[in-house]
Amino acid sequence: MNRWTGPATSNPCFRERLLLGFFLLTIMIAGGCKKDDPVQPGNEPTPASSPYAGEWRGTTNEGLPIYFRVLSSGVIDSCTTQIRFTYGSFTCDLGFRAPVDTSIQNGAFVIPMTGVASTKVRGSFSSNTNASGTYDSFSSEIFILSCNNSLYQGRVSHTAGTWQATRQ
Repeated sequence: MNRWTGPATSNPCFRERLLLGFFLLTIMIAGGCKKDDPVQPGNEPTPASSPYAGEWRGTTNEGLPIYFRVLSSGVIDSCTTQIRFTYGSFTCDLGFRAPVDTSIQNGAFVIPMTGVASTKVRGSFSSNTNASGTYDSFSSEIFILSCNNSLYQGRVSHTAGTWQATRQ
């Protein structure tokens, strides 16, 4: 059965012309792509490296360490710090870490931190080598906390603090 019917198909060269037209159209579309066109595989533009990339170390206002790492993509993929908790004669340096990666936006960031409680480390870069910020106050119901060979039972809380760091 012939599917090509009608006045246009009565010409014996119609099919050949139609195929030639599709072939030329395909060449014209493909010819519009240049060798250095960024949509070609392997020619994707390289993203700019973050000016803050590297390892950062510093201290909190309590003299305790803070550390974070910025990838060349501008993502903070690691952050740890300690915050001192004191209740009467009981003192303990509580460790906190970032459970998720955090993006830097306009030279600033907010990192959710977890430990025996939750807090946020907030910061900004004053240059490519200096950063500073704060950490939020926190509180948590802790049944028993073991620290420095002592046991503490009760609530853990802390007021907000500050930190400073430099790129290493």
